[in-house]
Amino acid sequence: MAHATGMISLMSRPDALAYIETWLARFAESRLISKGVRIFANGEKPASLFWVASGELQLVRHTPQGERVILQRCTRGVLAEASLFSERYHCDGEAATDSMVWILPLADFQAALGHADFSRAYARWQSQVIRALRSQCERLSLPGAGDRVLHYLREHGRYDLNEGTLKTWAGALGMTHEHLYRTLAQLQRQGCIRRADREIALPQAQSDSRPTRRNSGHFNCSAVSDLPQSGCSSVMSVGRGSTPLSDR
Repeated sequence: MAHATGMISLMSRPDALAYIETWLARFAESRLISKGVRIFANGEKPASLFWVASGELQLVRHTPQGERVILQRCTRGVLAEASLFSERYHCDGEAATDSMVWILPLADFQAALGHADFSRAYARWQSQVIRALRSQCERLSLPGAGDRVLHYLREHGRYDLNEGTLKTWAGALGMTHEHLYRTLAQLQRQGCIRRADREIALPQAQSDSRPTRRNSGHFNCSAVSDLPQSGCSSVMSVGRGSTPLSDR
């Protein structure tokens, strides 16, 4: 593998995600995948790693009832990382938006795991993903829509509307977009969130307190957590069809 002499010292780059993306920028193919394109199909043998640099790829499964269920939304990181070590895909991979993706032959990725720096960086990044998924499970277990919104903002700092619509955010929070609209309006009236043109965040003045519900049902805003952001999340929703990558 030609990449062996091109490994970057992890000691000078403590950010595991930045390390991986710097490595991919040197050795992987960068490709723009158009919205609606199917990049792999259920049952196919994995041959490449797909790393989302921008945009959104989704992992989709079709139920016997004909429903199209989204199991993963990925805006940064690996799509279907568990399948990198499987004999076949168990879902379809599709582009939800025009997406810039690094594509690396699976054999090259597996060879890179044999190098200590890359392997350590990948393991550190996966541990961050696991923490983010645990946080998402905690968030989805909260019964109140307001609790889920504040939980998300506490850990991510804000919701950037340049990176996703409110409808997309509602799906990640496990509620309808209509319910999210009503919840945001209520939280804004109560002073629990601030809304700018393209972002939703916690009020700066209240960023030093943990979230609590008052007896009246009002919320106090919470501090921003230092938990790492993950660009991939597990969700369930119904969406549109796709076009195979080979047909484009």
